[in-house]
Amino acid sequence: DEAFLEKVTSLSLHSKRIDKVAHLHLCAQLRVLFLYNNLLTSMENINAARNLTHLYLENNRIERMSSLNGLRSLVKLSLDGNRISYVEGLEGCFSLQELHLNNQRLPANEPLRFDIASLDAISESLLVLTVCNTKMQEVAAL
Repeated sequence: DEAFLEKVTSLSLHSKRIDKVAHLHLCAQLRVLFLYNNLLTSMENINAARNLTHLYLENNRIERMSSLNGLRSLVKLSLDGNRISYVEGLEGCFSLQELHLNNQRLPANEPLRFDIASLDAISESLLVLTVCNTKMQEVAAL
C-alpha cells in the first residue's frame, strides 16, 4: 500500500535476481537501499529515491554510473564487483563521504578511470575511496 511505502526508510532487496529498478519514487523517505548481489546492468531510476544516504549496489553487472544526479544527501556509495571502467556522474553528490569501487570486472587491460568533474564535485566531502583490484594506472587526478 502506498501509505506504507511513503514511510519506508530502509529497503533490503539483495540477492533477489532483480534486473531493473522502478517505483522508488513511492518511497519518499527512503534513506538506505540494499540492492547488492542482483542482476542490475544499469543504475536507471535510482535517483527517484531523492533522500538516499546509503546505496549498496555491489556484485551486479553495472557498466556505467548514471542516475545519481539529484542524490544530494548520498553519503555512501558502494559499487564493488561491477563492470565500471569510468567513474562519472557524481557532480550532484556533494555529501558523498565514501565511494567503494573494488574488484571491477573489466577486460584484462582496461583500467579504472575518473571523470575530473566528478572528482571536483566530491573533493570537499569524500573521506574514503577504495579501488583495490581495479588496474587503476593514474592517480594524479586524485
